[in-house]
Amino acid sequence: MFLFGKSPKPKEIYTQNAFKARALEEKILELSGLELHKELHILDVPIEFQGELHHIHTYRCGEKNLETLVLIHGYEGCSLFFFQMLKDLAQKYQVFCIDLLGMGLSSRHEFKCKSTEETIEYFIDSIEKWREAVEIGEFYLAGLSFGGYMSAQYSLKYQERITKLFLISPAGLTNGDWLMDPREWAKTLPFFERQKFLIKTKGWEDRVSPAEYYQKYKIIAKIWLKNHMYKKFSKIGKENEVAHLLFKFYSKILKLPSGSDKSVYFILKSPKAYAKIPLEDLISKELNIPTVCYYGDRDWMDPAGAFRIAESGKKGFKVKVINESGHLIPILNPKSLYEDMMKELMDDKKFF
Repeated sequence: MFLFGKSPKPKEIYTQNAFKARALEEKILELSGLELHKELHILDVPIEFQGELHHIHTYRCGEKNLETLVLIHGYEGCSLFFFQMLKDLAQKYQVFCIDLLGMGLSSRHEFKCKSTEETIEYFIDSIEKWREAVEIGEFYLAGLSFGGYMSAQYSLKYQERITKLFLISPAGLTNGDWLMDPREWAKTLPFFERQKFLIKTKGWEDRVSPAEYYQKYKIIAKIWLKNHMYKKFSKIGKENEVAHLLFKFYSKILKLPSGSDKSVYFILKSPKAYAKIPLEDLISKELNIPTVCYYGDRDWMDPAGAFRIAESGKKGFKVKVINESGHLIPILNPKSLYEDMMKELMDDKKFF
């Protein structure tokens, strides 16, 4: 049995960057309003997976509550993206946040998947191994972006486990089979936008990970990362404290060994994060649990498929727009997202 509050020592040794990232993680979590190691626990949950010992980096809070909510971050993200929601959610739910295997501060073994199907199973099976390790039964599940895609795939396979599913700006929901070749589409863009897009497209085609970019073009990448963090998150926290800490945190994360960062190339297509196996038809035909899909009013993710599902009369499926937010809703407008999730969670839980 896994004992909460006591993290195991995995076989792999944390690098200096990982230790520094963990220290920065704690500084950010101190801003959550929960007392670390008493109200909010940081754990490395051991799992046996594909013949090796791994660990899933995990937050746990609200353990006095009977019902459980699990939160899963987006591509190359981590559980920190939910830190502003933890205190409120923990008032009514036992909350777990997990770093997907091979991302954040979870273990980073060699990623051996060679296909879309193998990659989906890699994440679904590792999430299920984690669930078994922490011994939870039925639970609510919420996933952001890439984590939303994997949350939906997990829910399709284990529908009996999920009470309600929240897809927060999910990647890969809308069917993008109509999309023209990226290089043809680029011809419709203004010159400078076209050049930036073609650079990104080349990196996508070459399957270059963000960490590889960061380590190869250190000075330029560091400047870009800092500007990106301050632009996205400077309104959070006094004197840009959160933006600064997130910049320092990700500077360390991007120096860690490669994990599952290249998984995205088996799942999504460029541009606009359309999936090789879209969720739209799968949700319409096969998902039979209550589902709420959120998008920011300035979101870059394509919501057309979600609206088509809702307009088709799919029972228990809703689409909602969170105002004053882009793609990363839990960071950009956590209050509105929390309030609407609470409204949904308080609804009658009987579906059929």
